[in-house]
Amino acid sequence: MSKHNYHTQSGGAVVKMVAVLLALVAAAYVTISLVFGSWNPVKWTEIRQGQIKDPVEPDEGDNTQGGLVDVTEENGIKLMSAQIDPADFEENGISPAADTAYTLTATVNANALDKSVIWAVAFQNPSSTWASGKSIADYATITPTTTNGLTANLTIKQAFGERIVVKVAANLDITINATCNVEYLKKMTSFTATLNPSLAADKTGRLYVGDINNTVSINPTYSTGTVSGTISACKTTFTVHNTTKSRIDTLMTNGNGTSSFFCQSSFSCSGLTFKCPLSVGNIIQGGGNNGGAQILLNNYIYNSGATDTSTSMGYDCCLSSTKYEITYSYGSAYNKSLSWTSNSGIYFNKKGLNKIAVIEDINLDKNEIVVIPT
Repeated sequence: MSKHNYHTQSGGAVVKMVAVLLALVAAAYVTISLVFGSWNPVKWTEIRQGQIKDPVEPDEGDNTQGGLVDVTEENGIKLMSAQIDPADFEENGISPAADTAYTLTATVNANALDKSVIWAVAFQNPSSTWASGKSIADYATITPTTTNGLTANLTIKQAFGERIVVKVAANLDITINATCNVEYLKKMTSFTATLNPSLAADKTGRLYVGDINNTVSINPTYSTGTVSGTISACKTTFTVHNTTKSRIDTLMTNGNGTSSFFCQSSFSCSGLTFKCPLSVGNIIQGGGNNGGAQILLNNYIYNSGATDTSTSMGYDCCLSSTKYEITYSYGSAYNKSLSWTSNSGIYFNKKGLNKIAVIEDINLDKNEIVVIPT
C-alpha cells in the first residue's frame, strides 16, 4: 500500500502498522546498543569548558568539575553542547549530587519527515584496565528531554578514567548518526618536590649559587580522569636561617661602603630550571658599594658554606625551609595552583663558585721620598 493511502486504512490495519513501527524502533535501539563498542569517535571540532574553580591550596574536598564535552558533525546529524548550571539541576531532573551536566542538541536536515532520534552512552573501550567490570550508568547517563527528541541531558555522576562516547542516531536509520566524546580532567591532588635531585642523597638537596642551573623535580599525584595536565609554572621561595642572615648582615655592616646592605629573610626564584645569582636584589638588598657587597656574600658562601657531601658547618650557611608553588594546566582551558613546603635545611652549594680576590695589601716601590728644594 502506498504512503498516500495510509489514512484510509482500517483501525486494525493501523494498529498493525503502529506495532510494526514500534518493533522497528525497538530493533534499532537494540542494534545501536550492540554496535556501540565499535563506533569510532570523530575528531573534536570544539571544546566547551565547564565551570571550574581554581583553589590555591590543595583541598581533599575539592569538587571541581572536570568533564569536557566536544561538539561534532557526522553523517548528517550535528551535535552541540551547553553546560547546565548546577542551580538548574532540579528543574532539569538532574540529581544535585551529580558532578556536572550538559544539554546536548542534535540537528537534522529540516526537510526530514521523521526527525525522531535515539540516544546512547558507553565507555569508548569497556574492556580497558580502568573500565573493565564497571557500569557506565554509575558514571554517565543520557536522558532525552522528550521521547525520541533532539535534545537530551548528559549527566556526569563522578570522575571516570576511560573516555565516554555519546551517540545519537536517526530513529529509522542508525547509519545516520553523530557522536561526541566526553573527557574528564585529572586533578592534581598533591605533589612532592626535590631541589637538584643529584645532590639530594641526604633528602635535603643543595642550592647552587652563581651561574649554575638549579633544577626542581616534581612528583605529582592525580585523581581519576582521562586527560593529564602539565606543570606550566613553578616558584621556589627560600627562607634564610636566622644564623646565616645574622652573619651576612654582620659582614655587610663591617664592609667598606656596604653597611646599608642586609640579607633578606627570604627570596624567590622562578621556573623548574633557574639560576640563583649573588647579585644585589636577590639574597641581599640595599644601596652603596654593590660590587663590594656581592664579593662579601660570594666569599662568605665560598669559605663557610657546606660542601656537596658534608653538613659539618651546621647552619653556618643554610636555608631553613623551601616552599614550592606550582601551576598545572590543560592549555588555556584550565589551570590550578598548589603549594608544598619542605622544612628540611637546604644548604648553599659552593660548587663552581670561585673565591673572588680582594685587595689585601698595597705596596709602593718606594717607602720614603726625600724632596730636595730647588
